[in-house]
Amino acid sequence: MITQATRRISRALDELDPFADPYTLEVSSPGLERGLRTPSHFAGAVGSTVNVKTRPGTEGDRRVTGTLERADDDDVTVRLDDGSTRVLRYDDIERARTVFAWGPAPRPGKKEKTQ
Repeated sequence: MITQATRRISRALDELDPFADPYTLEVSSPGLERGLRTPSHFAGAVGSTVNVKTRPGTEGDRRVTGTLERADDDDVTVRLDDGSTRVLRYDDIERARTVFAWGPAPRPGKKEKTQ
């Protein structure tokens, strides 16, 4: 998909020739895992697996991994692997990101099922 977009954009720029100097077109993906910084970022990631690092002095473990269950304007709720939940205020979060879970690789000689 990125390759197709790059080709289309490159052709359009070649036709328009909007730059006086030579240029190099670079198109890339931001990656599979997303940094979460604002309440809207967290709200968009509800249902995803997240890694959260809390600020020093925050009660409990500093590193939290689990499923983001809820996010509002004040805090988030993460369901941990043991089934418990942890509520974290945004002020207590130092860094957070979604986690992409890689699935098993297809077996050699087997075609992946498409839906």
